[in-house]
Amino acid sequence: MSVYRIRKFADVPLSDSLSPAPNTLIGVSVVLLLAAATFGHFNGTKVETLRSTIVDANAARELTERSRVRHEKAVRARESAESHLAQVLIEKTQLEAKLHDKESEPLALQKRMEENQPASLNPGAPSAVELQAQLDDARQQLEIAEREKSLLSEKVQAITSPSAQLEEEKKAPGSGSSKSRRPRQNPGRQSGL
Repeated sequence: MSVYRIRKFADVPLSDSLSPAPNTLIGVSVVLLLAAATFGHFNGTKVETLRSTIVDANAARELTERSRVRHEKAVRARESAESHLAQVLIEKTQLEAKLHDKESEPLALQKRMEENQPASLNPGAPSAVELQAQLDDARQQLEIAEREKSLLSEKVQAITSPSAQLEEEKKAPGSGSSKSRRPRQNPGRQSGL
């Protein structure tokens, strides 16, 4: 029997045993199409994710650039305000020196007048009224300089507080220290009035 079977098997043409049935071909092609559709869907999802990542990265880069530019402008403005404040303080010191000279001038003249009362007055010397007017003028200039100084110090304070907050925000995630920089204050000379 086994010989017969082998013989019968051998009698079957080779092409009939290897050729697939049409249903098998359709089934395999449907499976392959479904696999291709699945992989296409995965690739589409991956492309969308990559695109959104690129958009997010570009937005973050632009935000960082804008923040850096804003910070640089604030630093330049603060430096400008500080230099202007230093200039105003120098002017205030000069005006205070002038005021001190103007205040000491009438006292010196009064001492001379007491010492030399019988002698005639110096024709070129300013009168007491003129000296008082000069003294009042110097006081007004000093008050104006002090007001300008306080205005500038408020501006510097307003500029330095947002930049200090930005620095604190930058330091907070990295190092955990939250020391804030305080602007230097130069009180200048105080007038004895």
